[in-house]
Amino acid sequence: MPEAIAVLLTQLNDAQREALVQRLTDSGATFNKGAFNKGLSAKGLGNQGLNSTGASGTPSALSFSAITSSATSSTTSLTSINNPLNQVQSFERSTGKVSLEIQVNNLLGEHIRIHQQTLTFAVDDFLNRLHHHDTQVIPAYRRYLAMRSEILHDSKETLRLDEFMPRPLSSFVRNRLINESYLPLIGDNLAKQMGTVGEDKRTDLMGILMMISPPGYGKTTLMEYVANRLGLIFMKINCPSLGHDVTSLDPEKAPNATAREELNKINLAFEMGNNVMLYLDDIQHTHAEFLQKFISLGDGTRRIDGVWQGKTKTYDMRGKKFCVVMAGNPYTESGEALKCQTCSPTVPISIT
Repeated sequence: MPEAIAVLLTQLNDAQREALVQRLTDSGATFNKGAFNKGLSAKGLGNQGLNSTGASGTPSALSFSAITSSATSSTTSLTSINNPLNQVQSFERSTGKVSLEIQVNNLLGEHIRIHQQTLTFAVDDFLNRLHHHDTQVIPAYRRYLAMRSEILHDSKETLRLDEFMPRPLSSFVRNRLINESYLPLIGDNLAKQMGTVGEDKRTDLMGILMMISPPGYGKTTLMEYVANRLGLIFMKINCPSLGHDVTSLDPEKAPNATAREELNKINLAFEMGNNVMLYLDDIQHTHAEFLQKFISLGDGTRRIDGVWQGKTKTYDMRGKKFCVVMAGNPYTESGEALKCQTCSPTVPISIT
């Protein structure tokens, strides 16, 4: 495009022309510098001395012959009809009217920008909205994503969700005793609490699974294995940390920090609601009044009152995969036989 280069040369000041001459010299082009400056100083295209041979006399990659031929009249104004640049016919030019606003009719959508089935699109309005979206909406959305990620990370650390995943022992192997004796009893009770899949699904969910055996018989290991196979959250509550002084589910009424943490875990299990196994371990170390609060989960109402983040709530577990398992030893820390205070103060619980 020699004419474009010629127009560019006329717009340069003295310093820019000197820099251009130096760059042309460095690239290997040779020319009559005096004629070049003289022609430019007259506001023409004084490239008369510019040729297309490099320092070695061979044709250079920079060819300005078209500029030289179009600059025969150095004093001709660029706006003059006699200027060779205005006589170039290689570019077809036309003038026309273009509308900056368009309307699309007969639309059936319910978008906010569609009014009476018509969408109006204006270029200036679109550019303003695009600028607002680029400078306001996108940065705000990125801040929202960062804030959400930070809140989720802090909440996971506060709730300690990773601790509630069942982790059965790798050495725990299902043998004949487990298959034929334990799992049918446990399975029937859990099916009664959470229901079954298929046509036999129960609607009257109720019951509580209670396991009583001497220490070390594998109650916790067995239930953790079952929770893992059923895909349940294993919410284990350490009842000795609660002690006999705890009779309420309100964490604020806990006598110490460990009891408060266990109560928070119980209420968290209620808040989760679905796919949860609430496992109360060593119930012989808790007060009978505390255990009675879970009786309502064993009948048809399946409701229980809890406290979450300082507010009292009533949780309805009907139709949810939520089960309660109580495990304990046949004797208390005083050596007396564990009795079912929730059923009868004189009826001892049988050892299974």
